[in-house]
Amino acid sequence: KLNARKKSKVQNLRTKVRDSLKDWLWADQMLYDYFKGKLDQKKSKLGAEQLSERISKLAKLNTDLRESCVVAEVNSTRVLAQEFLPYSKDVLGFQIAPEKPFCRYFGIQELQFIEHVRELQMDRLNTWRGKTQEKQ
Repeated sequence: KLNARKKSKVQNLRTKVRDSLKDWLWADQMLYDYFKGKLDQKKSKLGAEQLSERISKLAKLNTDLRESCVVAEVNSTRVLAQEFLPYSKDVLGFQIAPEKPFCRYFGIQELQFIEHVRELQMDRLNTWRGKTQEKQ
């Protein structure tokens, strides 16, 4: 599980604290409640059996990918390349199989991934602009 906290760093919130956060973050809570309702509608429409089958299939695919890509979970991030460093010392790090290029995306940190996607999008935009300007 990416961005998972180390078990030693997980804290359960007391009900009073959770309620205070809901009050403070009311707009976020409204968005969450709205989209949770939409998700619940879609789950209901899909049906419990179909949903269960799809969840099982996704879990198997994730397990297969993890087994193929993760060499080790690491507590000491000193062994990780820069792009695989977790954003916090409290988050698990993964040593990824370097010989499998597709595995890079499994363990890359979120900001590095977003930057990579932006670079790809800019390349596509520049290619499109070049083709558009040639036609003029």
